Amino acid sequence: MFGWEFPPHITGGLGTACYGLTKGLLKQDVEVIFIVPKAYGDEDQSAVRLVNASDVAVDPEDSEYKELWKRIKYMEVASNIIPYVSPEEFEEMQAQIEEELRKHREEHHVLGRKYEFSGKYGPRLMEEVSRYALIASAIAAKEDFDVILDLHNNLRSNILRLFILKTKWKKYKSGHISRYLRFKFNKIFKRIFKPLRMVERINTGVKRIFKDAPFSEPKLYFNDIVNQKFITLAENIKKPILGLIPGAFHSIKKWPSEYFNRISKIAIENGFSIFIFVSKEDEILAKEITENLPEHKYKVFINLDFETLKIALFHCDKVLSNDTGLAHLSSATGKKVCVIYGPTHPDFGFAPIYPSDFIRINIDCSPCTRHGTNKCKMRHFKCMKDLTPEIVWNKIRNL
Repeated sequence: MFGWEFPPHITGGLGTACYGLTKGLLKQDVEVIFIVPKAYGDEDQSAVRLVNASDVAVDPEDSEYKELWKRIKYMEVASNIIPYVSPEEFEEMQAQIEEELRKHREEHHVLGRKYEFSGKYGPRLMEEVSRYALIASAIAAKEDFDVILDLHNNLRSNILRLFILKTKWKKYKSGHISRYLRFKFNKIFKRIFKPLRMVERINTGVKRIFKDAPFSEPKLYFNDIVNQKFITLAENIKKPILGLIPGAFHSIKKWPSEYFNRISKIAIENGFSIFIFVSKEDEILAKEITENLPEHKYKVFINLDFETLKIALFHCDKVLSNDTGLAHLSSATGKKVCVIYGPTHPDFGFAPIYPSDFIRINIDCSPCTRHGTNKCKMRHFKCMKDLTPEIVWNKIRNL
């Protein structure tokens, strides 16, 4: 399997889906080799053999690779494509990107016939993809694959496919067109296209390999030793526990911190304790959320390792999350998750699977983006501000 990310290093739901798929394939007695551009060493390899593409050496002068390159007609387009940014943000970044690319072209070299990958989405994404394709051909030449499952089904993965012609290649129904039409013409096309969550779409690819394989929701498995350590770590926090996930990659997808603070107070008044999960970058959010809360009723977790994070989410009774990757992880623990949607919409497919639910309000300008941006185009942020803590609590209470 070729992917761009693997837990705990994820930017959204795809990494979580990859993790769930590898666990499911393991149950089918399938040996899985998962290749990523950059491995960090702390990935869970209980169900896969993880290959770091940055460690794979290739010889571009080898006749086999030269023959492969002959099959590709490469045309450079003068465009710096960056995923998940608005037109306004792109305009602001364009000058900086061009300068970085100019410097990179001057300094570009191969280190010991190995390519150094960033493993991130950035201004050099397509350049890294072309290198990744070369590494893919080297790995495919050494390994005897029965089948390759394409979890992206996009331009990048189809470039890879050109290099790996001798292996069966299975894709899933990505739904790019239906999602675009639902986004642009939601009132018309919501009756035509049935919303399929991403996990369900990826399962269509699995079905093409194992036709009789039943669909099962993603599920996380736990390490008993880590579980015991965590119980000791959080022994002073009494159940029931409401988990809060206030962060998100895009600021426009973040419910206001003062609302998280208010709902924490409401939850505590109703007998709950609070777990708050944030990254190092969102540490300030935790301080704002915990302001004036009784210290014995909450615990803040910052940059938890993946194993501990799974356990911490599992110990929650309910979880309230923004539209972000940890919502998928929470759902995979089997917990009841309520996801807050403002500028995005669950019908685009990026919603956790059962037992999750969602809450949003219907206003004319929402949804305004499929993935998220960092600015409200209308400048009023009503899709989030009008979704008051009292409205959200009623939803959580009935989960």
